Amino acid sequence: VAIATYGATSGQALAGVVLRDLRGETQRLTPVDGSFAFRVLSGATTVRVSKFGYRTLDLPVTVPVAGELELQIELSPMPPAVLEGVVRNQAGNPVVGATVTALGTPLPPAITDRLGYYRLDLPCGGGVVYDLLAVAPESAPDLAYAVQGVGLEDGRVVDLVLPALRADGFESGDFTALPWQRTGQA
Repeated sequence: VAIATYGATSGQALAGVVLRDLRGETQRLTPVDGSFAFRVLSGATTVRVSKFGYRTLDLPVTVPVAGELELQIELSPMPPAVLEGVVRNQAGNPVVGATVTALGTPLPPAITDRLGYYRLDLPCGGGVVYDLLAVAPESAPDLAYAVQGVGLEDGRVVDLVLPALRADGFESGDFTALPWQRTGQA
């Protein structure tokens, strides 16, 4: 199968597109010119074409026994949305310098400002759900992290709360502080 991928709105070649034969799980990435050729078994199959920020396509194709099948595919960009909010501690105070990351995306994390505010510009639509990871800065070692799944349609405000770390005898390494009992046969 010879494939060329293009951005629908720009008409430009798209690099980094993932091509997958769903029947055999053959997978390839397109190079800078957006084209790629790969071998798949002849017969009916579905080729999944995906790239971050673009709508995923599942294309039913029939691969001939002999010769080549050439496809030119245009991927449509997903609409942008703003995900924003404030990262706070359990007392409700803003956490300055926390990082908020949309996991599984190539986007850099947002860093909260002096008010705890963050903003991420993400593609939305099609039921996409992002897992957000908020991590306290090194200057707040008493705070843990928070993970929250967020679906976007037209943007969203999501405030995140970082819980306090809990220290007990076990986590600090003081095993003698625990009420150990010996029971049973070893």
